[in-house]
Amino acid sequence: SSQDDANRKPKAKKSKGRSSEDNVVVQKGGPEVLSRKEVQGRTLFLCYPDEDDQLIEEGKEENPLPFGWNCLEEYKGNYVIHVGELAFLDANLCMDQAPWGRSSSLEFQQRLASEFHCILKVQLPNWLHVRDSISVWKRSKV
Repeated sequence: SSQDDANRKPKAKKSKGRSSEDNVVVQKGGPEVLSRKEVQGRTLFLCYPDEDDQLIEEGKEENPLPFGWNCLEEYKGNYVIHVGELAFLDANLCMDQAPWGRSSSLEFQQRLASEFHCILKVQLPNWLHVRDSISVWKRSKV
């Protein structure tokens, strides 16, 4: 009957199996691996790239450039995925404590915005006073 058909659960589709092309492999590394041939053409994924840079000892004559900036310097691909806070996308950051956010340095954010454009941004669930998002960036053509 039609009532039995309405109450019947839909059948699950059988999986045809996944090929290795369907899998995403995330590799750990730093700026030094981004110039290798085997990673050219891949997407750069940066999650809180400069959080640990805040731990660098102050008082040194030269402050090194942030990790995120160094990654962009070596990266020649077209797409960057960033997870964290970005000042120009997240207007509600705490200007007194972390005007550029807690995860990415001023230098990184300026370089990202000058060489790439944001094609997608999704706000993530956050703790109080945190404005993390995931954003996808495409290299801008000159």
